[in-house]
Amino acid sequence: MKRVALIVEGFQKSIPGQASQLLKWYWGAVSGMRDILMRDYGYPRENITLMFQDMNAGPDISMISTKVNVEKELSRLASALEEEDELFCFFVDHGHFDGSSSHFQLQDGTITDARMNELAGRIRARSQVWVFTQCQSGGFAERMGAPGRIVMSSTRRSENNREAFAEPCRDGLAWPSGKEAPPSIIQGYESALERIWQIFREGQRKGEPLQEHCLLNVGSKAEYGNYYKLSSINGAVAVPDQEFHVRFPVVSADSSQIKEGTTILVRFEIFNPTPREIRFGPAGVFVACRGPGDENRDFGHVPDLAIPSRASFLYEGRTKLDKGGQWSIWPAFQKDGRWGPRFMETRFQVPITLPLSNAHLRTLGDRKNLAAASSGGRTLSLTAYWPYRPERRPRAGDEVTLRLSGVDGSRGGYLEATGNGKGQRIELSPYPIAGMGTVLEGTTSSLAAGDWTLEAFVDAGRGIASAGMRAKLTMG
Repeated sequence: MKRVALIVEGFQKSIPGQASQLLKWYWGAVSGMRDILMRDYGYPRENITLMFQDMNAGPDISMISTKVNVEKELSRLASALEEEDELFCFFVDHGHFDGSSSHFQLQDGTITDARMNELAGRIRARSQVWVFTQCQSGGFAERMGAPGRIVMSSTRRSENNREAFAEPCRDGLAWPSGKEAPPSIIQGYESALERIWQIFREGQRKGEPLQEHCLLNVGSKAEYGNYYKLSSINGAVAVPDQEFHVRFPVVSADSSQIKEGTTILVRFEIFNPTPREIRFGPAGVFVACRGPGDENRDFGHVPDLAIPSRASFLYEGRTKLDKGGQWSIWPAFQKDGRWGPRFMETRFQVPITLPLSNAHLRTLGDRKNLAAASSGGRTLSLTAYWPYRPERRPRAGDEVTLRLSGVDGSRGGYLEATGNGKGQRIELSPYPIAGMGTVLEGTTSSLAAGDWTLEAFVDAGRGIASAGMRAKLTMG
């Protein structure tokens, strides 16, 4: 398996008095990302192609950043990479949206989101990460979704960057001191999003609406928000009988399992598009919450809130889920003596397993396809994921995620693991993944060093039965 990266700083016409500073910023973003990939993720220097508009900007620049060179390099990767390889692409500089497509600017023209998707589709590597940090880059996240591909953009299609996105994204992927493993690409995205919200909350853009609604696509649909996601609502919704909008509601959790004692964080943005200030009542803006038994659990009140004309307020509120059963939450407010309607409601059970596959969090870790087999007219495949190790195999005690795909509609199953004269059962639960249907996944951290034989059993609706698949997994 090869790890290969393409890092591109594009081109922007010189801005009087800013040209040298912009080049300095851009060089820091792209060279820093190259250093992090080598230091924290094991990318060999010779496997990283870095394009820049000035060959004298710094060391180890591969070539000038032109459209011809980018397309030529992506075509070369289409011939050179195999399914087991991993590709990381990082684009920095200027872009625009023409009403139908997002563009990335290069010295001799632009590459559109459709063209980039076409070039990416020719690359056989199943694990691909594409990061677009330019203005109006949302079309790339929206159009380039595919199984095994993660795409992020710094803004939606119609938005310009006001704060830096490339540097927070770069820094979010760096291996924090004291941590056993580097962050995943999704955690790096989250870190960048947090930084943008922090800057906005600190008042540096006071009186202006938030513009940088970063998009993340982990399969086929571009979404905004945390990877622990309960709400399926994205975009902006006009509040019934009101002039203001609620935009991008996100519900996240402090762990990968929702259970009693879990703290959830609810976020949304209130945008005032009118030429007048909007004022809320003494109860202000909050989250309406009903716990098990329809018990009132409203939380996070921001009283007497005033939002200036054409400005945003970023709401955040937390609560602890201290009981099992059904919970219900929705954005709420008090205004003009009335309480807001019950809309954008999100319901969930405690305990519940979050719907996002754990394997997505290991995109920059290692992966191995263990086996493939035909069963009942289906083609099944078993894949293992684990944290990156220099010796390129999992160690005893590593958390290993095992995914069985090709089992759409299955209710569950397990893997019988046998090794060193011992046996254990690894339960597999269904996870829906956009673009792939339902897969079965399970995680274990109790495999000792040595060779393990895995046999798959699946419940396809008629009870548990052998899937006719055996595979070998070696732990270091």
